[in-house]
Amino acid sequence: MANEITHTDHGSKLSASISLFVAGAAAGAIAALLFAPQAGRETRRQLNEYGKRTSDTMNQWATAAYDLFTDHDKLNARSRQEEATKSNERHDLGTKSQMHAFAR
Repeated sequence: MANEITHTDHGSKLSASISLFVAGAAAGAIAALLFAPQAGRETRRQLNEYGKRTSDTMNQWATAAYDLFTDHDKLNARSRQEEATKSNERHDLGTKSQMHAFAR
Protein backbone atom coordinates (compact mmCIF):
# COMPACT_ATOMS: atom_id res chain seq x y z
CA MET A 1 0.00 0.00 0.00
CA ALA A 2 2.86 2.36 0.78
CA ASN A 3 4.25 1.54 -2.63
CA GLU A 4 0.99 2.66 -4.29
CA ILE A 5 1.08 5.99 -2.48
CA THR A 6 4.68 6.60 -3.52
CA HIS A 7 3.87 5.69 -7.13
CA THR A 8 0.87 8.06 -7.15
CA ASP A 9 2.94 10.88 -5.63
CA HIS A 10 5.62 10.34 -8.27
CA GLY A 11 3.00 10.52 -11.02
CA SER A 12 1.60 13.77 -9.59
CA LYS A 13 5.06 15.31 -9.43
CA LEU A 14 5.80 14.22 -12.98
CA SER A 15 2.58 15.69 -14.37
CA ALA A 16 3.18 18.92 -12.44
CA SER A 17 6.71 19.12 -13.85
CA ILE A 18 5.46 18.53 -17.37
CA SER A 19 2.76 21.18 -16.92
CA LEU A 20 5.33 23.70 -15.70
CA PHE A 21 7.62 22.90 -18.61
CA VAL A 22 4.82 23.38 -21.15
CA ALA A 23 3.75 26.65 -19.50
CA GLY A 24 7.34 27.90 -19.55
CA ALA A 25 7.77 26.93 -23.18
CA ALA A 26 4.56 28.76 -24.09
CA ALA A 27 5.64 31.87 -22.17
CA GLY A 28 9.03 31.77 -23.89
CA ALA A 29 7.42 31.46 -27.31
CA ILE A 30 5.13 34.42 -26.64
CA ALA A 31 8.03 36.51 -25.39
CA ALA A 32 10.08 35.60 -28.47
CA LEU A 33 7.24 36.70 -30.75
CA LEU A 34 6.75 39.97 -28.89
CA PHE A 35 10.43 40.89 -28.92
CA ALA A 36 11.26 39.58 -32.39
CA PRO A 37 13.40 41.96 -34.47
CA GLN A 38 11.36 41.38 -37.62
CA ALA A 39 8.09 42.89 -38.76
CA GLY A 40 4.76 41.45 -37.60
CA ARG A 41 3.81 40.58 -41.17
CA GLU A 42 6.94 38.44 -41.56
CA THR A 43 6.36 36.75 -38.21
CA ARG A 44 2.75 35.94 -39.14
CA ARG A 45 3.91 34.52 -42.49
CA GLN A 46 6.46 32.30 -40.75
CA LEU A 47 3.89 31.13 -38.21
CA ASN A 48 1.43 30.38 -41.02
CA GLU A 49 4.04 28.30 -42.87
CA TYR A 50 4.98 26.49 -39.68
CA GLY A 51 1.32 25.74 -39.01
CA LYS A 52 0.84 24.35 -42.51
CA ARG A 53 3.96 22.14 -42.23
CA THR A 54 2.84 20.91 -38.83
CA SER A 55 -0.64 20.18 -40.15
CA ASP A 56 0.78 18.27 -43.11
CA THR A 57 3.06 16.28 -40.83
CA MET A 58 0.22 15.43 -38.43
CA ASN A 59 -1.97 14.34 -41.34
CA GLN A 60 0.82 12.09 -42.64
CA TRP A 61 1.30 10.56 -39.19
CA ALA A 62 -2.44 10.04 -38.76
CA THR A 63 -2.69 8.39 -42.17
CA ALA A 64 0.30 6.16 -41.43
CA ALA A 65 -1.16 5.16 -38.05
CA TYR A 66 -4.56 4.48 -39.61
CA ASP A 67 -2.98 2.36 -42.33
CA LEU A 68 -0.87 0.50 -39.80
CA PHE A 69 -3.81 -0.35 -37.57
CA THR A 70 -6.13 -1.11 -40.47
CA ASP A 71 -3.58 -3.45 -42.07
CA HIS A 72 -2.93 -5.03 -38.68
CA ASP A 73 -6.67 -5.61 -38.16
CA LYS A 74 -7.00 -7.07 -41.66
CA LEU A 75 -4.07 -9.40 -41.04
CA ASN A 76 -5.53 -10.50 -37.70
CA ALA A 77 -8.94 -11.11 -39.28
CA ARG A 78 -7.35 -13.05 -42.14
CA SER A 79 -5.28 -15.22 -39.78
CA ARG A 80 -8.33 -15.86 -37.57
CA GLN A 81 -10.30 -16.87 -40.67
CA GLU A 82 -7.49 -19.16 -41.86
CA GLU A 83 -7.22 -20.72 -38.40
CA ALA A 84 -10.98 -21.32 -38.31
CA THR A 85 -10.81 -22.91 -41.76
CA LYS A 86 -7.95 -25.20 -40.67
CA SER A 87 -9.83 -26.11 -37.51
CA ASN A 88 -12.94 -26.97 -39.53
CA GLU A 89 -10.85 -29.05 -41.94
CA ARG A 90 -9.27 -30.96 -39.04
CA HIS A 91 -12.70 -31.52 -37.53
CA ASP A 92 -14.10 -32.72 -40.85
CA LEU A 93 -11.12 -35.02 -41.36
CA GLY A 94 -11.52 -36.44 -37.86
CA THR A 95 -15.24 -37.00 -38.41
CA LYS A 96 -14.61 -38.74 -41.74
CA SER A 97 -12.00 -41.07 -40.23
CA GLN A 98 -14.35 -41.90 -37.35
CA MET A 99 -17.11 -42.67 -39.82
CA HIS A 100 -14.71 -44.76 -41.90
CA ALA A 101 -13.57 -46.69 -38.82
CA PHE A 102 -17.19 -47.18 -37.77
CA ALA A 103 -18.11 -48.48 -41.24
CA ARG A 104 -15.49 -51.24 -41.04
